[in-house]
Amino acid sequence: MTTDERSPLARLADHTLVVPAATKWRRQGEAATAQPLGSLFDQACHLALDAVCLHLARRTGTDNRQARAHHASIE
Repeated sequence: MTTDERSPLARLADHTLVVPAATKWRRQGEAATAQPLGSLFDQACHLALDAVCLHLARRTGTDNRQARAHHASIE
């Protein structure tokens, strides 16, 4: 996940997911935000990955009970 598909790390990846959100660098063209540093990017990534998990759960028929049974916890 990246905001810049041309970054050195993104170029090494087999697949990238571009998240158009503000970063700590505040590059030209990034979304405006009052949030500090990369908070908007972090939150956008979290939401994007939640959407991926929901899609996969629906696709595989996995409900919350089944997911919880396989969830790692360090509590």
